Amino acid sequence: MEGLSQTRVLTRMALLVAVATILHAVERGFLGSFLWIRLGLANAITLLSLVLLGLKEALTVTFLRCLLGSLLNGSLFTPSFVLGLGGTTVATLVMGLFFFKHSLGFSLIGISIVGAVANNLVQLLIATFLIIKHIGTLIYLPFLMIMALLGGSLNGLLVAFLIRYLPLEVTQ
Repeated sequence: MEGLSQTRVLTRMALLVAVATILHAVERGFLGSFLWIRLGLANAITLLSLVLLGLKEALTVTFLRCLLGSLLNGSLFTPSFVLGLGGTTVATLVMGLFFFKHSLGFSLIGISIVGAVANNLVQLLIATFLIIKHIGTLIYLPFLMIMALLGGSLNGLLVAFLIRYLPLEVTQ
């Protein structure tokens, strides 16, 4: 990272992993008890990582959050872990493409929505073709896209607020 020492980058990454893991655990514990769908609040930290640190670091934060979250809830290397890691990895790559490709002109809210759509779509495809192996699961696609719009909007607004009102050094 240009402009930040390696120590500062690692410190920020550690803090972002910790916050993302806490959000993941709280959301899973609170909403997971009565809903199987979540807003993906930890994905806001992925977007924040992209803005503050860059793509490579955001991928690292995402991977560590998935790993730690799975260790905490006992789902390491289960289908849930595969779904989460696959979805968030692709979402991070897609958000990175949209964030660093300035000519596309997307806001943080738009980037977050695109990431949420990618996350939900990849998870549904993994579930449909690798885990459940039944095309009928695609019936959930419209509902998942609505949830991606809601969750992505919320996460994008949160990151836009944090970037605007907190004294943070951004990559751009």
